[in-house]
Amino acid sequence: MQPGLSPIPVGGVSRRRVLLRVAAFSLIELLTVMGVIAVLAALSFGSGAQALRERSLREKARADLAVVCAALESFRRHHGGYPMTDRADEMLSALWGWRNARNDPLSEPGRRFLEASGLSFSSDPANETTNLLLDPWGRPYAYAFAPGALWRPVGFLLYSCGPDGTAGLHPGGAAPGSSPADRDNVYAHE
Repeated sequence: MQPGLSPIPVGGVSRRRVLLRVAAFSLIELLTVMGVIAVLAALSFGSGAQALRERSLREKARADLAVVCAALESFRRHHGGYPMTDRADEMLSALWGWRNARNDPLSEPGRRFLEASGLSFSSDPANETTNLLLDPWGRPYAYAFAPGALWRPVGFLLYSCGPDGTAGLHPGGAAPGSSPADRDNVYAHE
């Protein structure tokens, strides 16, 4: 060793060991810090997972609404108008081919505009007369027919009430989403 670089003993312990002992953490301190980090990670992962789940449910609702809108457009092209009803079960019955655009029941099923694959129903999809199309939260989608130009650019309102299951009134074609209860609704034409 070079002169002047050798450790100088201080009370029987070299200076290098004294510095290492001061700069190091004990096992208890390391485990405590790791425990705090694990708790914080679990808390942030839990809220992040909930937000991710909620976002995926909203996207599923948007996809369902897009499928039903396409079926309604096909119905309109075939019958000359949308199903004239404010009941979601009658709208679904029309898309199954059991009603015409004036909402009159048909004696024989007509053209079917909606396929059941990927959609959730309140009962067996084969039971066309009393079935409801369910949103990802397990509640029926809402449908309202609007004659004329009440709701632009389309003549119907189709939406999910969202996670809270509530929706404001839309009397006389008032703009959807104008009620505080509509904040979490998912609309077909967003």
